[in-house]
Amino acid sequence: MEKLRLRAVLGNHPHIRAVKNGELRSDLFDLEFTEFTPTNAAFKPMVREQAFDVCEMAIVTYLMARAHGKPLVLLPAAMVGRFQHGHALYRADLGTLEPADLEGKRVGIRSFTTTTGAWMRGILANDHGVNLDRINWVTFEDPHVAEYVDSTERAPKGKTIVQMLGDGEVDAVLGETSSDPELKPLFADPAREASLWYQRHGVVPVNHLVVVTSRLAASRPDVVRSLYELLKRGKAAAGPPGHAGPAAVRRCGEPQAARIDDRLLRPAGVDPPARHGRRAVRRHDTGPELMTISGDPRQWQIGMLGYGEVGRILAEDLRQQGVRVSAYDIKLDREQGAALRAHAAEIGVELA
Repeated sequence: MEKLRLRAVLGNHPHIRAVKNGELRSDLFDLEFTEFTPTNAAFKPMVREQAFDVCEMAIVTYLMARAHGKPLVLLPAAMVGRFQHGHALYRADLGTLEPADLEGKRVGIRSFTTTTGAWMRGILANDHGVNLDRINWVTFEDPHVAEYVDSTERAPKGKTIVQMLGDGEVDAVLGETSSDPELKPLFADPAREASLWYQRHGVVPVNHLVVVTSRLAASRPDVVRSLYELLKRGKAAAGPPGHAGPAAVRRCGEPQAARIDDRLLRPAGVDPPARHGRRAVRRHDTGPELMTISGDPRQWQIGMLGYGEVGRILAEDLRQQGVRVSAYDIKLDREQGAALRAHAAEIGVELA
């Protein structure tokens, strides 16, 4: 049988180097790589057009795509993960700004559905009690998923996020870093905050994983299995993660060694691997390194911190598979609590 040629987009990560340079190959397919800089520029054509067979993708982009019925299958292969606390800035002329002080402020974010933005909003709301509805959000790009209705204020054309921060047109931004002395990190000691977060949760927040088209998964599950094994071999060739744990907080603003690692998958709710991968590749064997749990989703119980829009989408999908889900959100004790409780009761989610 002739080998398939798969169109692929993967970032230039250390754990992918041997795959991209051809040192590691599959007997079933060859990968034809298209380079995007930054890699997230490939997410929109993948979601909207399925422009590639294999593509790196941010977890929130995937969840939004899933909610709108896009024909994509998620693989439990983490490409990028990092601590998020170093990705928030404010203007130094505002004095000292604490997370709670963001209420009533104008806060910029590249797109409201970015994964870093979602992580940061969760950290602000759940760890620091920030009422996100009291922040005036300013965005700069359309969501990758066209069907998502973005009700935030859109920045004027030609403006950049850090430029608007420096010019005083927004008070703070999420998802950005800068060496400009006129800009200060929202968390005075991001490394300490990240260390405390890691102590509580024991995971590195995941940003990017890998998706394949549903067509490929349905027609050639053997190829999808082989792809996953190839990514695992790439991880092994790159060596141990080395700094996926607490030592990484010294570089909490930098991408971590986001290899195919069980610890990087838990916070996003895809550990164990979501049913999309299981159903598509049939008896998908992740091996003891990634999964040491029952193969029956009805035996799983998953806890979620945060029950916002993305959390509810994920909870609905998990409950459809028979997974027991419990969740907590600081908004449960606020005016939005009644709606969240009604949704949880409807689909059978236990609220803490």
